[in-house]
Amino acid sequence: MKPNRVRWNKLLKVAAVMLPVMLIGSALQPSAFGTTASLDDHSNPGIYQEYKSGKPERPTVGNGSERSAGVIEIEVPAEIKSGNMIEIKLNVDDATDLFAVQAVLNYDPNVFEFKSVKPAKQFREGSKGGFFAEDHSIPGQTQILASQLQGSSLNGDVEVALITLKAKKLDKSRATQITLDKQSLTAHPDADESGVTYPLAQNQVQQVTVTVKSKGGK
Repeated sequence: MKPNRVRWNKLLKVAAVMLPVMLIGSALQPSAFGTTASLDDHSNPGIYQEYKSGKPERPTVGNGSERSAGVIEIEVPAEIKSGNMIEIKLNVDDATDLFAVQAVLNYDPNVFEFKSVKPAKQFREGSKGGFFAEDHSIPGQTQILASQLQGSSLNGDVEVALITLKAKKLDKSRATQITLDKQSLTAHPDADESGVTYPLAQNQVQQVTVTVKSKGGK
């Protein structure tokens, strides 16, 4: 499912008006820049990627002294009962000078319905350096924009948001997927100047089984 670019751009513009010093309107739109440091971009000699134990590490950019803002990921339960709530954690692992996160979460609207998004403390509006916006107007998709204020950044393992969906009542158990779209990205505080953001190399797909209690109660 493709994100609603027009509506998302409007959301970014609103954020830019609210916090003009952040320049969100340009900083977090990959198309506004000529450079994105992808996790598997081997075509650019200034960006390379190491692999260890089958898991890609963050890219090193330029002369090797610059590191990406962190690896964005989702944590999803492998199983949920029909009719129950499922909580999805949006995190950035091993963050270095993390300023902003843009996330696009896709799921089957015939299986799940949106209930809520709760930003982590460091991204709550009115907190010390936080800003948060979300859009769930498209069935089966939730878009999130989370940022620090000018001059602030985060390091280490960072919690971004908790997304809650409800598994719809189904006639039988069903396997489905919840996906963090590869358009999701992280950025340093100077993204508007450097033109560098860090998108996922590929969609991050999590398998989920929605179970239905049998008529016999087993």
